[in-house]
Amino acid sequence: MISIRRTLLSWLAGGLAVAFVTATVATYLRARDEATALLDLQLAQLAASITGMPLAAQAVPRGVEPDSPLVVQVWNRDGVQVVRSRGRLEAPARGDPGFATVATRDGPWRVYSVIAAGELVQVAQPLSTRDDLAASLALRTIVPWLVAMPLTALLLWFAIERAVKPLDRLA
Repeated sequence: MISIRRTLLSWLAGGLAVAFVTATVATYLRARDEATALLDLQLAQLAASITGMPLAAQAVPRGVEPDSPLVVQVWNRDGVQVVRSRGRLEAPARGDPGFATVATRDGPWRVYSVIAAGELVQVAQPLSTRDDLAASLALRTIVPWLVAMPLTALLLWFAIERAVKPLDRLA
């Protein structure tokens, strides 16, 4: 009887562990994709809020704090940088509008560029910020699994014990 119990418990616990690992990886990947989409939208909205204003005289837009991971850069028609937030990004002006990942000495950054009224507006954020957010989101989602896993294993053990009890009596 012990071998039947052990076999059942091993297979069921192993299957549960594989399901848990698969769900964990899927949760992290999903959280990373959603964080990327959300933060890309944030970059595009910040760039959109800047465009159309006289930028040469404008200070750094509200919402970009000095210690913020967001960096705003603006170049005029002559290629002269007219606005730069106090961020760490040292990225060159890119003439291509849209999203790009730029390698810098501080690591990769996600950059959104838009051309408005002849000025190039760039809003950027380090990829490490995005990875941290995705990990935080995934961890918050996985914590209930961490609590449920031992409880489920205990329930499995209890169920197997009850199911095998008639075999004990028969033996």
